[in-house]
Amino acid sequence: MAELLNGCGLVLDIAGLLFLYKYGLPSEIQKPSASEGFLLVFPGQGLTEQEKKKQEEMFSYYRRMSRYGLFLILVGFVLLLIGNFL
Repeated sequence: MAELLNGCGLVLDIAGLLFLYKYGLPSEIQKPSASEGFLLVFPGQGLTEQEKKKQEEMFSYYRRMSRYGLFLILVGFVLLLIGNFL
């Protein structure tokens, strides 16, 4: 039973790390003002309302997927910890 929990925990940790690698928030995301929220900002380039909405949706998607990755890592570590005590 302990080996099964350790194996499942390790698989979840690896899956969570892959989620974070792929969906970790890019460093280019900045918060230009509190009213606009987080947007990708390129110097000297204005954004239309449609572009702002698209980038806000992209930010929300990446944030959600990176949280899934963190959750998988947390569950994996808990399974590893339980497996060590069995």
